[in-house]
Amino acid sequence: MDEHERLNRREIVFIASIGVGILLNALGTFKTLPGMNLDTAVLLTVIGGWRIFYESFSELLLHRRISADLAVSIAAIAALLIGEYLAAAEVIFIMLIGGALEHYAVAKTHSALEKLLELAPKTACIKRDGEELEVSVEQVQVGDIVIVRSGERIPVDGIIVAGRSSVNQAPLTGESVPVDKTVGDEVFAGTLNELGALEIRTTHVGSETKLGQIVRLVREAQERKGKVQRLADKYAQWFVPVLLLVGGLTFLIAQFGLGLEIQQTLLRVVSVLVVACPCAMVLSTPTAVVAALGRLARSGILAKGGIYIEQLAEVDCIAFDKTGTLTEGKPKVQIVIPLGNCTVNEVLQFAAAAEQMSEHVFAQAIVNEAKKQNLQIPAATDFQTILGMGVQAVVNGKTVLVGSKSFIAEQIGEIDEATQQQLNQLAQQGFTAILVAVVDAQTNSHSILGIIALADQLRLQAKETVQQLKAMGISKVVLLTGDNAAIARRIAHEVGVDEFHAELLPQGKVAIVQQLQN
Repeated sequence: MDEHERLNRREIVFIASIGVGILLNALGTFKTLPGMNLDTAVLLTVIGGWRIFYESFSELLLHRRISADLAVSIAAIAALLIGEYLAAAEVIFIMLIGGALEHYAVAKTHSALEKLLELAPKTACIKRDGEELEVSVEQVQVGDIVIVRSGERIPVDGIIVAGRSSVNQAPLTGESVPVDKTVGDEVFAGTLNELGALEIRTTHVGSETKLGQIVRLVREAQERKGKVQRLADKYAQWFVPVLLLVGGLTFLIAQFGLGLEIQQTLLRVVSVLVVACPCAMVLSTPTAVVAALGRLARSGILAKGGIYIEQLAEVDCIAFDKTGTLTEGKPKVQIVIPLGNCTVNEVLQFAAAAEQMSEHVFAQAIVNEAKKQNLQIPAATDFQTILGMGVQAVVNGKTVLVGSKSFIAEQIGEIDEATQQQLNQLAQQGFTAILVAVVDAQTNSHSILGIIALADQLRLQAKETVQQLKAMGISKVVLLTGDNAAIARRIAHEVGVDEFHAELLPQGKVAIVQQLQN
């Protein structure tokens, strides 16, 4: 149980205790404290409302600011002064419920921050004086060499000085496939090193990393209140003075116009203050927000807080992230291009046979496509992974190579011009192209069997959703992604968005959103 859950439970127990006390007082079961001539409603009002009293009057005296809580405090104190203790306690109880609902809505944002913080490792393996030391991330300094092994998350921002690997940057950039990294490339804290060991020279640590900056942005977003959430305080600026004026007029009319006794006059003044107390206004927003959060959750939609729901009413532009939002977030085989005398099925069979022992997402996509086509996948031996390049294995007595253009060229020589043109066309269309080749040691020959084009799959409802948004009056739909421009252009065209921005880190996405807001 995290701190927010503990606070919520304590708050619920506290409010429930106040409510039970008020009920017992109203029933006459627990009217006074034993041995004391003190109405329990007075005690409940003071215990339940001391924070409301303190904050409302300190806002007035220290910051010259009138809040909705000030009207509540005035009504409760006035009720206490004329002996209407139960009314005072009820007013405070209603305010406590409103505050609890508001805290519940705000706490919904906490899980997003917790998930971000979980991405950052708590320790790091560093190399000092030829030795490997396990230290806390706080002890890592700029310039330290950090060692990250396969399957570990990277704890710092830095530059690779040794090693080659495939790094999953989806938590930061939203890229749908892991990125091949080698010496000289930049890596970021919180990303996952999927294959191979890396030695990284640290450039940023802690709050200075890209992940640390994202956490700061989320915290700032959590601290902001929505316009609707501030309505009660906004209207309190004129509501409280008007309320006091009406109370004063009531006193004058009752005392001098009707000639009532002072006790009756004060009772009428307090009645005006209590009846006009903005409990309904204070309760309405958090109640509506909590109801909306619950309704969205039942529909499978998780909102980070009330502010985001409230501001939807004013939206005229929507910016979509790509991976996992408009797309499914995992690559799939889109096109298989056979070369020479090969068929599509033969290209898939050889590729799946070589890739079946690999854990790379491209390998899984190829194997899944072969199974989907009900193809028999031959057995493979002598499997090898060449980090960041591809794989090779022996299938039916032939060495099968599956990987990037540079990998295939390194193994069999230059790629012919026709194949190169097809690769260029696929790249321009936003596809990731993989070559499949075989080497026959017996005949000392080699050939490229075909090309497999992969891409993140578009969600079935993505295009329809964008069309519906435009029909609802959204004037601009924007795509933001960490993927390259070719991929972004293809998705933007297929979905029908108005503009796209590619190769963005999270800070870049924030900057684009701020430009749209301006």
